[in-house]
This record gives sequence, structure tokens and C-alpha cells, in this order.
Amino acid sequence: MDNVIQTIKGKTTQEKLVSYWRHYPQRDHNIDYLVEDTLKDYRLFPSDVVKLSPQGRYCVEDFGCKIRRGSTDARSDGSSKCVRCIIDKISDWDKIKEIDPNDGVYGQQIKYVQKMSKQLPDIPMMMTIFSPVMVARKLSSNKFQDHLDDSDNYGQYVEAAFKIIENTTIEYAKSCIDAGSNGIFYAIQTADKQLGFSDSMMKKLLKLNSRVFQEIKKKSEFTVLHLHGDDVRFKESLDKLAPDAVNWHHDKGINFQEAKKLFKGGLFGGINPEMMYEGNLNKIIDPCNDLHLELPFIFSPSCVILQGTSDVKIKDLFTDYKK
Repeated sequence: MDNVIQTIKGKTTQEKLVSYWRHYPQRDHNIDYLVEDTLKDYRLFPSDVVKLSPQGRYCVEDFGCKIRRGSTDARSDGSSKCVRCIIDKISDWDKIKEIDPNDGVYGQQIKYVQKMSKQLPDIPMMMTIFSPVMVARKLSSNKFQDHLDDSDNYGQYVEAAFKIIENTTIEYAKSCIDAGSNGIFYAIQTADKQLGFSDSMMKKLLKLNSRVFQEIKKKSEFTVLHLHGDDVRFKESLDKLAPDAVNWHHDKGINFQEAKKLFKGGLFGGINPEMMYEGNLNKIIDPCNDLHLELPFIFSPSCVILQGTSDVKIKDLFTDYKK
């Protein structure tokens, strides 16, 4: 385990590592089913580091959002969606009240970590944590940044609610680590240039995400930053958050050679989910062989594997990579 974690941190260069993840729609709301499905995939595609993937709206249900379970349709990402968000207008932020992150839906995810840790005690795991800005956007149908920008009006509601989200995220992440998660897979969406945020807004959102991340880093054995989006602010995000490793949409934005020049930690990626779904294995980038990229590197999806992707193709891909 120690050697894998050191590789994630960019400190070893010899071992080829793999990691696999996807969502488990229609079943991931039941923690026993989620554990069962995660273990099934681990046995099919043994990962050197296991990313734990809770349902995509676990972070908003306890605050009052109503959700729909993810779709099993082929090519969907399988993530759950909100059908009614608790926040619409800016004054609605007053509805956000303190919750116990060790109880409710949050608490169920901690049990997921506990159960997985008992099943795979010698395999490093990383629990998926959504950044507080990401949680705030999920709570508000992505209106959070607009409300933040208009904080002269009812600003106290936005600030007070965000503080609750921050504290909840920190305590929840720490509880996941106490439950057996070695590392944290920290997802942010607001580094994507295509969202059209101004430079000042982007810096503000990165700062808000960084405050929580720095607290989590103090307790976690390692941290992986997931930059979600087609054209992310790569260097700015890494400079601000300073994770041990990074995972991003390398197939659409900054490439591996550029990333390696800008960041000395571990790199997660290589598998384009669309190409993987289509079975075009010859188009999947092997950064070590195709690009002669030096390790450390963790061969993994650039984002979640799509529903309906062939298990046989994935197994073949990982087997060939490990040779």
C-alpha cells in the first residue's frame, strides 16, 4: 500500500498502476448494494487504488433537495439528478440549516467507506468528496455563483449557508478518513473555462474550494483533485489547491506532456470514456508507451466510465496496459 501511495504522490517511477470507477445507478442508494457492486467491479478489474463512488447527489439530500436515481441507459454517466432543488432565489439560502454529516444520507456514505475498508483492508481507497462550491451549485441548479455575485442583496444568507456547507464537507471528509478512506478524490466543476466565469469569479470560487481542501489535506494520506470540464484552468487550480495527484479531461484540454511540465505529482488518466464505450481500444492513449511519458502515472478514466461499456473490453485494456 505504501508504495502505491508514494506513486500517487509522484515519488516513485517504476510501477504501472490502474484505477477504475463508474456509477451504479438504481442500486447506489442502498449501501449494501453499492458495496456489492463496487466489490464486483474490483474483482473484475483489480485496481491498485480504489475510488469509492457514491451516488452523485448524496451531498444535497440531507439539506432538502429531491433527487431522481441515475439512469442505466447506455452511454449515460449513471449519476443521480435533482428534480427539485431547495434553492431558487437568493433569499432561499436561509433554508440551509446545520446537519449532522455522520447521520442521514451523508452518514450512509460513511458506512459505505467502513464496509469497503473491511473488505479490502490492504488496498488504498479514496472517497469521492464534492467541493463545497460544487455542493452549493447542486443545491441551487447552478445559481450559486450568480447569488454570490449579487451578495449585496441578502448576502448574509449566502455567506451563512456556505459556511454550513463548508463545515459539513470538512467534518464529513474527516469522518470518511476515520472510517477507512486513505485518500480523498476531491471533485470541482468550476475550473472549466467554458462556464464563462470572469477571472475574478474564478479566483473567488477557487479560494472557496481551497479553504476546505487545505483542512482535508491535514488528515488525509493523499489527495487527488478531479478537474471536471472540457477546458479547465489547470495551472491556476493546481497552484491554488496543491493536491498530491490530478485527474482531468485530458482528451479535451491540456495534454499529458504539458501537464507533466506544470505539475510534479501523480497523474490519473488515459481512458477516454467515449472511446472506451465504443470499444476503440486502439484510440485509448497509453501515456507511458504511446507518449513515452515517465511514471508516476495511474491509468484511469478521465471521468466516470459510461453505462453499457463492455466489461470484456475494459479487462482487456487493463491487462494489456499492465504487461
